[in-house]
Amino acid sequence: MLGNHDAVEMVPALEAAGFDVLVNRSLVLERAASNCASPGSMTCIISITDAARSVLDAHEGECRIALVHSAEMADVADRAGYVLYLCGHTHGGQICLPGGRPIVSQLTRCKYAAVGLWRQGKMTGYTSSGLGVGRPTVRFNSRGEVA
Repeated sequence: MLGNHDAVEMVPALEAAGFDVLVNRSLVLERAASNCASPGSMTCIISITDAARSVLDAHEGECRIALVHSAEMADVADRAGYVLYLCGHTHGGQICLPGGRPIVSQLTRCKYAAVGLWRQGKMTGYTSSGLGVGRPTVRFNSRGEVA
């Protein structure tokens, strides 16, 4: 799955190297008699695209894990029956109160999911704070992580 700083022009080279790049599509993993659908949805920070919604609606009835760039679509994924939602993008808020509670988040929706472990309905989610920064280019009380 690409990040918001990755160019879509990278996809052919990554696929030629043997990587499955998930951009608004699903990948079904099969093991023995059980399936686990793992959709990856590239979402825009400002708006939720129809393509991203349609990916989240695919594979009804299977074990579903959402790999989404940001937490913006957590409520949509929960309504679609996902059990696990993994994302990043927020950089942990970058500037946080002591204890890591973000003062500002880059999220316009689902702001409760700005960092760490969270729940949305029946779904569990985790937002990695990652290692990068956006603007401002500082971190204060916000540890970087590789999850």
